[in-house]
Amino acid sequence: MASGKEEQIQKAKKAVNTTPNEKTKSKSNSPVCKNKYLIFVLSFILAFVALGVAAYTLFLNKQLHDQLSETQNNFSTHLQQLEEKHDQTQAQINAKTNNAEEIQKQLQTEFESLSKQLQNAMNQKFYQNQDWLLLKARYYLELAQINAHWSNGVDSTIALLKQADQLLKQLNDPKILDIRQAIAKDIAQTQALPSVDIAGLLSQLDAAQSSINDLSIPLPVNEHLTSTENTTTPANNSPTWRDRLQNSMNVLEKLVVIRRHDQEIKPLISPAFEAILKEKLRLNLQEAQWAILNNEPFVYQRVLKQAIDSLKMNFNANTPNTAALIKKLTELQQTNITRKRPSMGSALPMLNELIDTKKTSVNQSIDSELGGNQ
Repeated sequence: MASGKEEQIQKAKKAVNTTPNEKTKSKSNSPVCKNKYLIFVLSFILAFVALGVAAYTLFLNKQLHDQLSETQNNFSTHLQQLEEKHDQTQAQINAKTNNAEEIQKQLQTEFESLSKQLQNAMNQKFYQNQDWLLLKARYYLELAQINAHWSNGVDSTIALLKQADQLLKQLNDPKILDIRQAIAKDIAQTQALPSVDIAGLLSQLDAAQSSINDLSIPLPVNEHLTSTENTTTPANNSPTWRDRLQNSMNVLEKLVVIRRHDQEIKPLISPAFEAILKEKLRLNLQEAQWAILNNEPFVYQRVLKQAIDSLKMNFNANTPNTAALIKKLTELQQTNITRKRPSMGSALPMLNELIDTKKTSVNQSIDSELGGNQ
């Protein structure tokens, strides 16, 4: 369109340049000049119209160009606004997406935490049942250890150990097997200890106390002599000088008492002193019973020796009752009443270590849960 406008302007210039020539020619040739003049005028008019059209076209073109530029600017502005809105929307979408991802991560973390708490609660419930059995087994082992130290009987100790083993039998753990093996070893060692028939010894000492009442004290020597002399008196009743001498000696014996210290002649024992001796024997035998119950072999041997010496010294050892009692006490003296106390092995320390380990693991899991929740 611009090149067309330039061609029209050049044609108009040529027409202007050619007009003087045409005027000179018109002078020479008027009709032809008039025609040319008309043509020129028409051409000029056409050129002017063309210029007007061209100017109008340029004006329209410029106006259109301005409108197009304005429209383009508006479009660019609108496009820029749209891009800004798109960026803002994209930023909001990204922010919401990130927020949604963070919320999803938090929910996932909380879900995992709840799952762990649920699992730990289930495990803790299971562990609580196990811990209760472990604590109960430890209680029985402690009772067995106390009973083995302070009691003289092994039956109750063995029963407590077996009860602890029955409780641990319900648990499935490799460490429990080691503890049960230690308990079985303690039971075997306790059963292998030499037993003492405490009830039998006490009953024998009771029987010995009952036989004390049947003991008799030895008679004086002069009573034996008088009894033998009375039996050896002659059959005839005729008094002889020997009979009269004997009667005189009997009267003299009633007046004067002669004791010989170089012979084993003992004075008469009064009934009160005899009762004291028998009561002392009973006390000795009761002390022997106390020594049996309290596992005191030294006291047991000492009091039985005192009882035997008292029987030999103060009572008639030739009588059957005294001889039988001395024989029985001698047999009891030879009996060993020493009872070895069973020593508990490593079962209780191993069980305590297992309980402490489980308690530490539970505390660590609880601490980790608390830290995760925070």
